[in-house]
Amino acid sequence: MMKAYQELISHFLDKGYRPDFFSASPPQKGSLILRHDIDFAVEYAHQLSLVEDRLGVKSTYFFLMHSKSYNLLEHTHLNQIRSMMSRGHQISIHFDPTLYKDIEEGFQEEKELFEKIFDVEVQHISIHRPSDYFLNNAKAVCGVRHTYHPIYFEQIKYFADSQGWFRYGHPVDSEAFENQDTIQLLIHPIWWVAKGSDALSKLHNFLDFRIDRFKHHMALNCKPYKEYMEQEI
Repeated sequence: MMKAYQELISHFLDKGYRPDFFSASPPQKGSLILRHDIDFAVEYAHQLSLVEDRLGVKSTYFFLMHSKSYNLLEHTHLNQIRSMMSRGHQISIHFDPTLYKDIEEGFQEEKELFEKIFDVEVQHISIHRPSDYFLNNAKAVCGVRHTYHPIYFEQIKYFADSQGWFRYGHPVDSEAFENQDTIQLLIHPIWWVAKGSDALSKLHNFLDFRIDRFKHHMALNCKPYKEYMEQEI
């Protein structure tokens, strides 16, 4: 699937698209605003960034501050994200507003922590599983624009691989692509890095990956489990 991702982005480059960030406002014709929402694995995001490096492409990666799938403070994850930043990719917050009664207060707390950890200024955020409120609302959150702001969601063409496929048509088959109109392309790394022939098999393979990683973690930190694993080998 990594090859499939490389081929997808190569289609845009061959068409004459130039990668751009959300900070390029308003985005000019022929821009590809490449966005990644990281729902499951920092490792997958890191792998995708290496493919983009080979293509000469930079994109924006949005990470959850509260996630049962990964921990941003885990040493490996910190190093991977900082490596991505050092290679020119941008990072920001994948914000889940459902966690808070006061959305702006909750976001401000996340913003301050994220900026302290990674020494960056949060200028744009993506919304995790956005409600109609965000899809139809241009209001910034604490002065920070989100990726469903009309300038990125209505005024330019938007494509997403949510649920493992392009539900509203493949971007390279679109009229917007043919006309080289600016496109916001949302890519979830799990669908392009995890092995499998469909979304469900990729999710199962991701679970196997996480189980193996957690077994390794338990063996490093618990002698009885280490001894058990050594007997299993």
